[in-house]
Amino acid sequence: MKKGLTHVWVFGAFLGFISFFIASAGAQSTAQQPASAKAITELKMRDEPPSKGFVMIKSPGSVIGSIKKGEKVEVLETKTVSTFLSDSVWVRVRKMTESGKPLEGWVYWGTKKEESVNFNVEKQE
Repeated sequence: MKKGLTHVWVFGAFLGFISFFIASAGAQSTAQQPASAKAITELKMRDEPPSKGFVMIKSPGSVIGSIKKGEKVEVLETKTVSTFLSDSVWVRVRKMTESGKPLEGWVYWGTKKEESVNFNVEKQE
């Protein structure tokens, strides 16, 4: 094999390994049974959560609404975005607007699925 072709093959194998590593450390989404949660602080709802880019995390989407402190929401889905340092957990929530229409959006949950830095989860009966 010629020297130039060996370098190309090694570089291609390296890029393949890096792409696999980045993809395996990407976001994981989990649909779940709706759960009720109460906001412990004011939060911004976004149209999409952050996503894993090629090198780093891309910012979350545009602000589409807000959740007031003490307001109850339904948690519909969980998405974990993994980085080299930690995980970032986002949830898709539904709330009722003042006009009585439902509004769904993404909100930061915290670094652990089990507990939130922004919500108190209400016990299901």
